[in-house]
Amino acid sequence: MQKYKYKFSVVIPIYNVYDYLEETILSVINQNLDFEKDIQIILVNDGSPDNSEEICLKYRKLYPKNIIYIKQENAGVSAARNKGLEFVEGEFVNFLDSDDKWQNDAFIKAYNMFRDNLNIDVVAFMLKYFDAQDGTNHPLNYKFREDTIINISTDFKDIELHAASCFIRTDAIKHKFDKRLKYGEDALFINQIILEKLKYGIISSSYFYYRKRSDLSSAINTCHTNLSYYKDTLANFHKVLINLSKKKYGYVLPYVQYVVMYDLQWRIKNVLIKGILSNSEINKYKNEIHSILQFVEDNVILNQRYISANHKLMALKLKYGEAFYDKLYLLKGKLYLQNQVVYNFKDRNLLKINVIDIHDNKLNISGRIECILPNNYYEVYCMINDTIKKLEFKSVGSKETYSIDELMFQSQSFKISEKLNSNKKINIRFFIKYRSEEIVGIPLNFTLLGKLDSGYRLHYTKDKYVVYRKGHSLVCKKKSLKKNLSLELYLYIQLLHHLKFKQLIYRISYHFYKLVHHKKIWLISDRTTVANDNGMRLFKYIVDQNNKNIKPYFVIDKNTPDYLKMKKIGKVIPFNSFKYKMYFLMADKIISSQADQWVLNAFGKNNNFYRDLYTFDYVFLQHGITKNDISGWLNYNDKNIKIFVTAANKEYESIINGNYGYSKNEVKLTGFPRYDTLISDANKTITIMPTWRKALQGRVNVTKGTRDYNFNFKNSEYFNFYNNLINDQRLINIMKKYNYKGIFVIHPSHKENYVDFKENSTFKVVSGFADYQTIFKEANLLVSDYSSVAFDFAYLKKPVVYAQFDKKTFMENHIYTQGYFNDKLNGFGPVTDDYEDTVNEIIKYIENDCKMEDKYLKRVDSFYKYIDKNNCKRVYEEILKLGKNK
Repeated sequence: MQKYKYKFSVVIPIYNVYDYLEETILSVINQNLDFEKDIQIILVNDGSPDNSEEICLKYRKLYPKNIIYIKQENAGVSAARNKGLEFVEGEFVNFLDSDDKWQNDAFIKAYNMFRDNLNIDVVAFMLKYFDAQDGTNHPLNYKFREDTIINISTDFKDIELHAASCFIRTDAIKHKFDKRLKYGEDALFINQIILEKLKYGIISSSYFYYRKRSDLSSAINTCHTNLSYYKDTLANFHKVLINLSKKKYGYVLPYVQYVVMYDLQWRIKNVLIKGILSNSEINKYKNEIHSILQFVEDNVILNQRYISANHKLMALKLKYGEAFYDKLYLLKGKLYLQNQVVYNFKDRNLLKINVIDIHDNKLNISGRIECILPNNYYEVYCMINDTIKKLEFKSVGSKETYSIDELMFQSQSFKISEKLNSNKKINIRFFIKYRSEEIVGIPLNFTLLGKLDSGYRLHYTKDKYVVYRKGHSLVCKKKSLKKNLSLELYLYIQLLHHLKFKQLIYRISYHFYKLVHHKKIWLISDRTTVANDNGMRLFKYIVDQNNKNIKPYFVIDKNTPDYLKMKKIGKVIPFNSFKYKMYFLMADKIISSQADQWVLNAFGKNNNFYRDLYTFDYVFLQHGITKNDISGWLNYNDKNIKIFVTAANKEYESIINGNYGYSKNEVKLTGFPRYDTLISDANKTITIMPTWRKALQGRVNVTKGTRDYNFNFKNSEYFNFYNNLINDQRLINIMKKYNYKGIFVIHPSHKENYVDFKENSTFKVVSGFADYQTIFKEANLLVSDYSSVAFDFAYLKKPVVYAQFDKKTFMENHIYTQGYFNDKLNGFGPVTDDYEDTVNEIIKYIENDCKMEDKYLKRVDSFYKYIDKNNCKRVYEEILKLGKNK
């Protein structure tokens, strides 16, 4: 046996990890061994663009004998590990990622296991997430029951996929990491070794810590948007492992089937991004999965731990093709395939009730079905008292994201509306027929009527009615004071029993506030930190109306400059304060330009204790013109918007006729409130205002609630394009000649990198949230890319240049479905594809005094419904009408 200089060698590939690298290195140095005698560290700088080299040089200087530093051109993590492997002088090797770390007793425990078990080549450690998911265990940690040896011939479910959390006997390494793989290279590498002896060791008494980054930039978070994930991994990981097992053992070992299926389950569970693959590539991808599934037994698919019954059905359908459903048969409410239960109707929440609402003297219920069986195989019915109605399902949600199988392209949603009669109780029950055979007692999943740990379920009360669930049924009846008090009192007892004192205080306070406040409370907002949008403009208008029946409040964070500004206009409530939460529960209207979760839920994860009290009408003012299909986010099942404000003719039509689930009863073409004060007072200014880039955002600083500086930002095509543009001497010369100035407005998502841009005497760089209306007012020309700010600017009949030099990259990372608006066919100015064309178009406009051409003026005139100053008035009147119908 070869004499090794060290017990352990640790190969660390390095790329853009300045914030984490030192912590990683110290976790090795601080092991319960003599570091300089027993451990070698090999640092491989894979062309890292940040300052990681400083840390490498620092520790090489501290430990010159046993720390090696290698620098190479960027070639990927596999190439970096392979390079490091050439310098290994340890008996055992670990390939540690540069943002992860080891518990300080891990190395000695691994060494002892290797010493006591000469027939194993791999020792794996329990993996625990930290950073974004601090303390969370990895899904494969179920196998770590004790420190022991896994025999994969019998313990074939106990799979290992992670090279970084393993130590490997150096003598056992006969191959390198596959440089073709960006995903799955770990699993292939480690399992090629494990398949030699069919055994490996596990340590349950110590941890490997895997960083799941707060900014979601870890590979585990970003893989689904990378082309390589779909094109390379199946052929170079799954099929290679399958073929290795067949060649070595004559068949595909159950262990290998579980390894392959573990990875496939996430591909089946997670969405397939349309922007990444073409339609032909999607079909090819599905066919490759089909071919791999031929080597996976049905019971392996059905025994997967982390996918639902629906996704297991999908996997089986991918395996067997269209004939799959004809192989199924029903027996006592269960679906069987070859004597195996594949689906239990009575054990699944098939119907998910998303919205329970009383409005206009009607009980309105909407939800979706959570079953992926083709709808020609089953029918769903609801029995309303003694009347049976067949549910009609409609596709709701955009096709912006695709699952692997077409059956789950869109949610299948339904609506029920029943007129209320105060003297008559309504009882609603659901049941399903599968191939004409009735299955009763279908469980329901109520997102509104949650429950406490004790099983006590919340009820929903509005106007003079109460709605509650009874078994698998939903009951609506006129509420009695006695019944209401008894339900609420019982809830108080349960909250006390479970020590939920804060929740108890909120509920008691709500009922007290309700007794003393009789006017309609309207909560109005823009962002929590800024007031400069439709919410602010509408709030000012409402305050000026001085309606005695309404109490309008603006919601904004108290620690922001706009808080005092809004207090001069009207009454303001600090966001997230006790008063805000009380008024949120009592609100008659929630009115906002935003549709994020904070707008509709003031209580975060604890909302299940208050959801029955959410009885407000939500009015969505919009932040910008909707030009793409975002129905996957704004459909009625997820938002239940009562008034959806629009400003443009085609925008209005696209929402009514799209997959949002709204009609003209909810969608209103009124114009945006902020347009009432949008005026032009051009001041010889060229404004450059691009939108953000997902891949270039800095890491989220959880403590500060901001993003950190991104060291890689300056190396991006995005930065170079705009930094060169604002410093282009040709452009600067022509601007000086015609007495123009310029501003570059960096998007708030990149504001920490604002210092990277080089200002000059002609162009000023503006960071963060700017006063957009003032910018639009003073600018003569807007240069943007894909941002909706172009609509506001064009509203003033000023020209726009759409700089779309990176369209392919942008579309791959910002996923949404193309809507009715095409920038080249419908836009308000020329679309440029490269740098030179952009510069030339800007110069052309400056020389022409920044006048919008006739063809673009005609587009503006036909696009907007109103160009008057009565948008606030129209929106306000629509909200008042909504109140009259209650």
